[in-house]
Amino acid sequence: MTAIGELNVVPVRDGSMAEEIAKAIDALEAFDVADEINPMGTILEADDKRTVSQRAGEKVTAVERHLGRDARRRE
Repeated sequence: MTAIGELNVVPVRDGSMAEEIAKAIDALEAFDVADEINPMGTILEADDKRTVSQRAGEKVTAVERHLGRDARRRE
């Protein structure tokens, strides 16, 4: 089964947090964790004991299916 979580970092200083976030993502490679970076955070997926097995992308697809279209993505 898959556990899904999201990590958000709120900067407490001026400037980019990209270097620190990249170090954290790099450190996750020591574990069996999948990651997906997005503009507002990072989605983490790892094996866990749960009743339902569903990947993060499948959750988006489920919402899109209910909308009857692709979810809006703004650039």
